[in-house]
Amino acid sequence: MIKWEFFRRRRRLNIDSWLSSSKIKSYDDFCRVLRDLGVVVPSIDVYEALIPVPKPKPKPKPKPKPKPKKTKNHKNEKPTEPTVVDGDYIIGDEAGLDD
Repeated sequence: MIKWEFFRRRRRLNIDSWLSSSKIKSYDDFCRVLRDLGVVVPSIDVYEALIPVPKPKPKPKPKPKPKPKKTKNHKNEKPTEPTVVDGDYIIGDEAGLDD
């Protein structure tokens, strides 16, 4: 039988994929697979170090309340200047219309 460390280094073993492809769900499954392969079974501490610890899901951040839209300050705007067309004064949107 070969030692676990030698087996792991010799095979350049990707632990995550090997555990999932071998359907290893517990330490007993781990021991069974290694014995079948002729590998000395390491301690349960080694097995627990191999198992990835699931990360807790972060709590979603509360959405901030929408701020009220600012209204334009009409004090700073220039007033609409009248447009002169053929001697007639036209104010605003009417300036672009042809009659």
